[in-house]
Amino acid sequence: MHATRSVFAYDQDTTKSGCRFWQDVNNDGLAQAAELPRQSGNLTSIDFWVYRDPTDSTLWLVPEFTGRGCKAVQHSPVAD
Repeated sequence: MHATRSVFAYDQDTTKSGCRFWQDVNNDGLAQAAELPRQSGNLTSIDFWVYRDPTDSTLWLVPEFTGRGCKAVQHSPVAD
């Protein structure tokens, strides 16, 4: 059974607004629950954090970790 690991907008829950794709904390090459992606949006070691634009409530992934970037693959809304 897997626990849900939702990522929130920074203005909603700062402690759960960041994501690191994977961080091998114990250097064993395997992903354990403690190494799963959701982290604080205040950390500089995360890959991205979620920003909600206050003018239109759109959500944006903001790259944080040095050497990372985001590229739009579609310029229109995507269905759920």
